[in-house]
Amino acid sequence: MNEPVTIFLGRSVGARSVADTLTRALEAAGIPVSQEATPTTITVGGDGAMLEAFRTYGRETRYLGINAGRLGFLQEVEAGQIGNLVQALQNGDLHEHRLPLLIATLPGGGTYEALNEVVIRAARSKTAYLEVVLEGQVLEHFAGDGLIVCTPTGSTGHNYAAGGTILPPVSSLYQVTALAPIRSMAYQGLHSFCAPANLPLSVRILAATRASGLMVIDGLEQEIELGSQVLFHMEPGAFRLLRFGPSNYWERLRNKFLGPLATPLQQPGRGAATRQEES
Repeated sequence: MNEPVTIFLGRSVGARSVADTLTRALEAAGIPVSQEATPTTITVGGDGAMLEAFRTYGRETRYLGINAGRLGFLQEVEAGQIGNLVQALQNGDLHEHRLPLLIATLPGGGTYEALNEVVIRAARSKTAYLEVVLEGQVLEHFAGDGLIVCTPTGSTGHNYAAGGTILPPVSSLYQVTALAPIRSMAYQGLHSFCAPANLPLSVRILAATRASGLMVIDGLEQEIELGSQVLFHMEPGAFRLLRFGPSNYWERLRNKFLGPLATPLQQPGRGAATRQEES
């Protein structure tokens, strides 16, 4: 008997239509669809659908995404590949890839898990004044809109848009990137830096912020008090992502961000010489 799967519907335009097509294809193949948690969750939408599904089901399931959004960097399957997906489910041909989770802990205030990133900023659009401590040493005092702490998985999102670099998923690093930093004699922070994932990292909200802090965990906002210190560490391999086969990360990156390769430029000199001869 085929193992049941859960379908998690995202908010992208067109996600409902794709989910309906998927449900019909699964049922025709004898694969039960459940509304409860199952060992495999198929998310339909953009990357946000997978992040929301993870908040709902946590680590108890494996995730596979069908792209019904725009970029869909985490989403393995395009809407036109549903037949291939159903066949792979039947044959057990999907490959499990393990991705790290970023763990943010508030002493006495709970623990939060992020696949992509945690952003520390001030509430009510105030300037955030933050202290960054790495391996027990104060690295910088920051002033600006906030700081992004991200995993290699999350490096292609908000972090990249803010000027951070892209880290391949095999990197055992986290990255800290500034959001609109204030440059002055008092605040000379780094725009972005990477650190080994096994080094303890913390960010403290300084009293100068004059507003409560805001911790945004993969898009979910959590208000935190002034003076709070957020402790970070990485758990490698904690998130289970299903793909059709071994992942070619760099090909995926090129296709999603750059598109097809352009035709190589003509060899210098040759075209110019030919034109001169023709004239």
